Amino acid sequence: MQIAIQLNTNKLKKIIMKLITYLTFAGECENALNFYKDCLNGKILQMSRMGDSQMEVAEPLKNKIMHARLEFEDNILYMSDTFSLIPFHREIM
Repeated sequence: MQIAIQLNTNKLKKIIMKLITYLTFAGECENALNFYKDCLNGKILQMSRMGDSQMEVAEPLKNKIMHARLEFEDNILYMSDTFSLIPFHREIM
């Protein structure tokens, strides 16, 4: 996305704004991370697990993803598992 703004000198300056998408998963983040890496020919920049942190985490969550960053082309995806392994459900009205 590119936005042009008017400066006091009547010259236009381009400002490039990048959006970063953050995806959350109910326990399947690592599978999704590897899927997107393969599909998008991406590179995993970071992957930390909930059990790596200093906070107390329930045993079933220790191997889940606290935060991951995936780079592909000129884009970045942030991803993580939720602290609950119960999937999200939302009714559409």
